[in-house]
Amino acid sequence: MELYINAAEGFIVTETDLKDEIDRLFHEDYFRKQSIKGYRPGATENVWGVHGKPPGVATMFESVTRTSTNLASASESEFDHSVKRTKKISEELTGGKMA
Repeated sequence: MELYINAAEGFIVTETDLKDEIDRLFHEDYFRKQSIKGYRPGATENVWGVHGKPPGVATMFESVTRTSTNLASASESEFDHSVKRTKKISEELTGGKMA
């Protein structure tokens, strides 16, 4: 995913470019560098430390059935819920953030 997000900066057209990008993304210090870059210094050594823990099954089920105990998400309209869901799907498919 990260490889496609950075396509705007320059396409990978040679084997050397591909090898360099793979080495950068899969380097053992990658997540520590990401946490410093995101102003979260510390002993972040994995994706969960940078992006947060993934949602649990119960949380995902609550968002689908709209039975959340969170007042903010429980009171949003169906339109707002659909917009958020569509935006999230679009971001996953395109590899970039939607405005």
